[in-house]
Amino acid sequence: MPLLGVNLGSLGFITHYARAEAVTAVMDAARGRLPVEDRLRLAVTVASPDGVLAKRSAVNDAVLTQRALARLLDLEASLDGASITTYKADGLIVATPTGSTAYTLAAGGRS
Repeated sequence: MPLLGVNLGSLGFITHYARAEAVTAVMDAARGRLPVEDRLRLAVTVASPDGVLAKRSAVNDAVLTQRALARLLDLEASLDGASITTYKADGLIVATPTGSTAYTLAAGGRS
């Protein structure tokens, strides 16, 4: 699924266009004039013993937490249906190569 990034803020690693260039970027994309970069994406399914709660796709990262109460969760991680491990934690962050830098910066780290 192609994505076109337009920077609407102050930081954007894969947003090559500023807000003022958005119309030009869309026109260039429609004419096939933009390069295409392949990026890994996450397919995230949040499930409980009662069933699937949500399915999402992510380019950067997926963050699972229980915001209401600070208590441990049992989080099972799997890849392509094969179990990797189970975590006891108050949350879990899974990032793609694209998102690991973005999440580090958002959490106050340095690139």
